[in-house]
Amino acid sequence: MRELGRAQAKAHENEQALATLKRALAAAASQGALRAQIYEIVAEVYRADQRLAVLVKQLEDEHPSDFASLALLGALYEETGDSAKAIDAYRRALGADPHQLDVRLRMIRLLQANGDLDKAIVEYEGLIRAAPNNPQFVFEECEALLQRGDRVRALKLVTDLESRAAGDEEILSRVADFYSRTGEGERSLRVLQRLAERATGDPGHLVDLGDKYFQDGDVPLAVQTWKRILGAVLPRSKALCALGDVYLEHDMTSDALASYKEAVALDPANLAYKKALAAAYERARSYREARILYEEVVARAKERETRRSRASAARASSRSGDSSECSSASCPR
Repeated sequence: MRELGRAQAKAHENEQALATLKRALAAAASQGALRAQIYEIVAEVYRADQRLAVLVKQLEDEHPSDFASLALLGALYEETGDSAKAIDAYRRALGADPHQLDVRLRMIRLLQANGDLDKAIVEYEGLIRAAPNNPQFVFEECEALLQRGDRVRALKLVTDLESRAAGDEEILSRVADFYSRTGEGERSLRVLQRLAERATGDPGHLVDLGDKYFQDGDVPLAVQTWKRILGAVLPRSKALCALGDVYLEHDMTSDALASYKEAVALDPANLAYKKALAAAYERARSYREARILYEEVVARAKERETRRSRASAARASSRSGDSSECSSASCPR
């Protein structure tokens, strides 16, 4: 019945669709997830007819108490601009099923939009209890706390998250960024150092740590940190190119040129390295050298494409020949 109602709605047979979907709702009385799907189709039908207000009135008259109906009612209130009623409907829906994180998030967004930060923070705490392994909710609550001026509590939440993160590099990177944005430079530096000590093939943490030193004015320590990329990334040509990218990003053009040249010398067939070297020459206003390299990259790329096209054509011809032979062999003369 749900699928029939959906098909009728797509065929613009809206009255028949609503009748079918009403029967579907009655049959799915105890199936919350299915009722939510049916209600979505019902809302689409009323939305297409620009009669959402009629649907809202119908739902209100039914005095719903199940999660699916209340969640839909809240969404409709939100869509039609009645945030106060939407918050109330969402809260009642969560009373019926407190584990629906999406609805709780929507309610929190409305509370924040209305400037009710205290209630939003209380809801964030419930959200974190329900999903303790999701750091996004922690950072969002911290932003709400900062808006309210409660910096101490926000820092406490992030510090606790840092302790729980253990070796999760993604979370620790976000913790370091939060500390940096809130003026906690020493804490941010400590986390970046912790990340940089991890033996991984991703130089990103070394780049971030070096960038922190660079921003603090300690260029020699920044360069020393960035050079550790050479021991963290293999092969060496790839590491040299990555180091050149960092140098170029920080306007250290001569150092970038040296790294790119060495990468090209180690792997002269790698067009990406030559293109990076050409860009560095262009940054240094060495336009002649840049043009020569760009022209070489274009010519080599065309050669490779020609070879690939020929190889593809040869394979296609071979398959065609095999097919002809099989056809001839199977056909008696």
